[in-house]
Amino acid sequence: MLSLLKRKFFMIQRIQTIYFSLAALVLVYFSVGAPIISFYGNDISYLLKSNELIATTSGNPVAETSVKYYFIGAIVLTLWVIYVIISFRNLKKQLSAARIGSFMYAAYLMIIVLSYFIGESLTENPTVSEKSAQFELGVYLLAVGYIFYLFGIRGIKKDKKLIDSVDRIR
Repeated sequence: MLSLLKRKFFMIQRIQTIYFSLAALVLVYFSVGAPIISFYGNDISYLLKSNELIATTSGNPVAETSVKYYFIGAIVLTLWVIYVIISFRNLKKQLSAARIGSFMYAAYLMIIVLSYFIGESLTENPTVSEKSAQFELGVYLLAVGYIFYLFGIRGIKKDKKLIDSVDRIR
């Protein structure tokens, strides 16, 4: 029992586990309904969240639409990060899973950036004289979470390099 607790504590003690946990926390916050992008036209504005799209005119909500794709993507990425954290016993397997996860995370960020440009082009209308679009807090937090994820991969590489150097000494 004590050795099992020591192994579990060793997993928490590793710096990459902390980085991956921070990335998972960011993804959980994002999946709860963080604002992603806001679009403003003459009298109407749209706020895209990870789980809904809210249209408002003059400050009063007009319509709400359920948007589940961003929510599902955040949940899948969160589960993948948890899988990477759990597979700490085999560093080679953990590193390959983390690299796959980094590509998925980057693709997810690219989809959100493309949503910004697609939404901005959809609001182009000759009758709209004033328009603007901006990223909200959720996008910036996702970028910070991706940086944490990359730091976690770097920590795995350092551990793997340390273990390989110890194996060469033996």
